[in-house]
Amino acid sequence: MVTKPQKGVYELLAGPSVTASVLDTSSTGVLHSPNVPQDETLYIVYSNGDCTSPVAPVDIKVFDSLKIYIPNAFTPNSGVNSRWHILLQAPVKKLVVSIYDRWGALVFQSNDPNLAWDGAVAGHPLSGTFVYVVAGTDYFNRPFLFKGTLMVIR
Repeated sequence: MVTKPQKGVYELLAGPSVTASVLDTSSTGVLHSPNVPQDETLYIVYSNGDCTSPVAPVDIKVFDSLKIYIPNAFTPNSGVNSRWHILLQAPVKKLVVSIYDRWGALVFQSNDPNLAWDGAVAGHPLSGTFVYVVAGTDYFNRPFLFKGTLMVIR
């Protein structure tokens, strides 16, 4: 989708030249790509009357599976690895990250994948073994659930 469409014609091209195959045409700036089974670069060109823009590349990244990297230990206040956070390899629609202490009490919860835990509750530093649960729905509305243990080493 073109963010600020102008009056004219937009074309989605299969290659980097104006002579490449036209995959879609639009006067509104909304273009539809064909099914893309792997990472690919398509191209957009804009024309209005006799004027034609340079061909602009559009990189398409295909996510066919979800990969989440979940550390099993961290050392608060170490400077290098002082906060616990997960790393997502693909977009998700819904996410809940929960951490429980050994008695089952919730000590951290977030639905923001960028939010990290500092190993404390209400400002009180904790250490020991905890249980994490990472649950949600991926980009394709498929549910996922990861569980494991986490060590806070002080």
